[in-house]
Amino acid sequence: MESQDDYVRSQLRVPRELHEKLTEAARIARRSLNAEVNARLVESFERRDAQNLEDIDARLDRNFAKLIEAVKGLSPEAAAAITKALEPNPASKRRRQSTSRGG
Repeated sequence: MESQDDYVRSQLRVPRELHEKLTEAARIARRSLNAEVNARLVESFERRDAQNLEDIDARLDRNFAKLIEAVKGLSPEAAAAITKALEPNPASKRRRQSTSRGG
């Protein structure tokens, strides 16, 4: 359970129009303005972190494809052995996908 010591009191100035939008969103969500602002801030960081993971995953996939192309220049036996060793584990791919979706 969180205590008051887990929080920092802060004053924040926002444009009136933004304040009105936040207040309306809080009313619709049936929560306080403070809870609405906190939820939106947390969500923005989670979304950014998920995007970073997706970017890393895409770079890994591209580099993996380049590596496979380079392996093709080796002898058929060596290429087959390296390709087999580098095949992604389907379970780890599913785990990565569920993690990036927050699952």
